[in-house]
Amino acid sequence: MRRAAMIITLISVVVWALLAVLALLGGEFGDTQWKILLSSMLVTAAAAVALACAVPLYEGHLGPIPWIGIGASAVGFGLMILGIWADTSWDGALKLALSLVILAVAIGAIGLVDGARVRVAHQWVVRVSQGLVAFGGALLIAAVWGEIDNEWFWRLTGVVLVLTAAGVVSVPVLHRMARIPRADDIDAARVAQCPFCGGPVDGRLASQLHCPACDMRFRVLI
Repeated sequence: MRRAAMIITLISVVVWALLAVLALLGGEFGDTQWKILLSSMLVTAAAAVALACAVPLYEGHLGPIPWIGIGASAVGFGLMILGIWADTSWDGALKLALSLVILAVAIGAIGLVDGARVRVAHQWVVRVSQGLVAFGGALLIAAVWGEIDNEWFWRLTGVVLVLTAAGVVSVPVLHRMARIPRADDIDAARVAQCPFCGGPVDGRLASQLHCPACDMRFRVLI
């Protein structure tokens, strides 16, 4: 299913990109060409956000939340594209579209952070970052619908978004520092040499192994 979704997404992005190129190169650049260009950009953004939301599906994490993000991305960006081509006012639909896009982006960020493999001592950074993403998204959605004109609300929102960015950027750094292999990598990796005597062994990474040459039992983790 993931492969089919990625293929469909790639085809749609390519088609819209070609339409945008034709619009840019095809004679006078008018209102229709602008609409095609903006629509192609929104399709690309929708695909990127949906793929980010789908990352936790590989690990089976977060339950149905990734699917909610994918649906919100499709509907939210779809409403925006419809609004570009519509000739009538669509204030309510625009608010709904922005809310769904914010929800999808937040879920995508939470999913990307959730996929990081960090040491136990740094797990709190992942959880705090996810909480800040959710809180920041909720504040932005409230601002979309409430049209809030309060200085302290926007100050709080700015602080939360800055902390969110710091947390989301920190997690990949901690992921890189930890160098923890995926379960699939552990299953596929083989140990061929005893670390004590250099004798030949054959076993999976991170499993209990025995060297017949020196009679040592050991476990290779990385």
